[in-house]
Amino acid sequence: MRRERALAMRYRSESGSSTERDVWPVQIAYYEGKQIIAAWCCLRASFRHFRADRIASLALTARPYGKPRRTLTKEWRQAWEREGGAPA
Repeated sequence: MRRERALAMRYRSESGSSTERDVWPVQIAYYEGKQIIAAWCCLRASFRHFRADRIASLALTARPYGKPRRTLTKEWRQAWEREGGAPA
């Protein structure tokens, strides 16, 4: 996150299906006993919350974030408040 480089991630859903996506992480937190990564998801073009235990693979890329992390964090916080403060 400090280097503001995208991560290439393969992520498994609760049902077990897998997707590959680039994400721009903005926060890491614990929520209801789970480690959560809040990130801009380039595939879905929105902020998403990813459970760390569902990440099948992860690689740091050379691609920079599309916006400064400071801006992304502010936008994530606003989206979080609009949605009632609970991960999707």
